[in-house]
Amino acid sequence: MESSNSSRWSAVGLDHILAQRHFVILITTILLTLPLSLFHDISKLRKVSFLSLMLTVVILLTVIIRAATLGPQIPSKDEAWTFAQPNAIQAIRVMSFDENNECCYYYSFLIYGSLEKCTISNWSRVTNMSVLLAAFVSLIFAESGYSTFTVYIFHDIFENYCKNDDLATFGSLCYGISIILTFPIECFVTRELLYVVSNVFSNRTLTAGFHIAVTVAIKAVSTAVSLIYDCLGIVLVKCFPLCITSIAT
Repeated sequence: MESSNSSRWSAVGLDHILAQRHFVILITTILLTLPLSLFHDISKLRKVSFLSLMLTVVILLTVIIRAATLGPQIPSKDEAWTFAQPNAIQAIRVMSFDENNECCYYYSFLIYGSLEKCTISNWSRVTNMSVLLAAFVSLIFAESGYSTFTVYIFHDIFENYCKNDDLATFGSLCYGISIILTFPIECFVTRELLYVVSNVFSNRTLTAGFHIAVTVAIKAVSTAVSLIYDCLGIVLVKCFPLCITSIAT
């Protein structure tokens, strides 16, 4: 298997620039997420959001398949199915932050403005369906991931699979693309909040230059964090208190 993989990926070795995560992050930021984040209307991202949703289905199928094929090979422990362990709080943090990413209920005000018929009933129906779908997907992810690795599982589920697992690698690629396509929506939320704060303190007109400057600043900060940390689990655990506090406020 190793010789087959090395032959297949010989054109892109570990020393190749395309294998350097910092280079890939910078390129995807400049060529993809930044241009998408510069849109004013969130409805312009509907096709991107649909593609991200389809990739989520692919990722979910990948995890389910590996739960059935890899799970029986993982040795089990007696405490694997204990209701709670001392590190349960970390699991709740990651799960709650992931729920925010899946359903993004905190940008519901942007959804309302993007509806063709802006009514409370339409907004409520879309929001409730999104939350229910996100909860269902999160439940399937959690059950499939934990039943596969039990107590051996890491925060980021794709860190658990072998590097020569082609299916898991493909799922990880889909996950990365899905996150990249989801980020512009998160940028919309952050930017709108900054607009509100700016309007409260300065009451300035939102010009095109200010729009671009705020968007670039948000992207610069998020890109810097991405370049510093290489473990998604750490980011999820560390960001949860800050993000959920600001959202609640």
